[in-house]
Amino acid sequence: MERKPIRAGVLAGAIGAIVNSIAIRATMASGLKPGTGGLARLIFGRPIGPVGSEIFHLTLGIGMAVAYVVVGRDRLPGPGWLRGLLFAQVPGALQLFAVLPMTGHGIGGSAISPVTPLLAWSLNALYGAVMGEVVERLDPRAAVRFPERSAERARSKAT
Repeated sequence: MERKPIRAGVLAGAIGAIVNSIAIRATMASGLKPGTGGLARLIFGRPIGPVGSEIFHLTLGIGMAVAYVVVGRDRLPGPGWLRGLLFAQVPGALQLFAVLPMTGHGIGGSAISPVTPLLAWSLNALYGAVMGEVVERLDPRAAVRFPERSAERARSKAT
């Protein structure tokens, strides 16, 4: 296994998780409820607090991105952002159809709010799109897999 894609996954996962955290905070500040932090409660058996939640979220984002570069990236079609978005549907579906119901919040979190299922999906999609695009930009294999992008980047740097 090559090290560079793993490093790209770690950095992309961190960036995706940070962007996702900002989006979650903005969503909550607007009065909407995107979820509950239920996975951490299921794993640890209790709430883990704001700092613990951020560390857990960052760790989970990095782990998902590493799984993406190892398992999913080369099996999915399209540009990096789309492959990341598609890959993020697996953990997104687990959140919507397992974690939220197991924590008493209904399928998709529908017991929290009627918009929670859409918000939860949208935030997972955002993470996936950001993570996938960042991996694509950081991983040197991108130039080999997409030679037209390499030529396009070289032209834009020359001007």
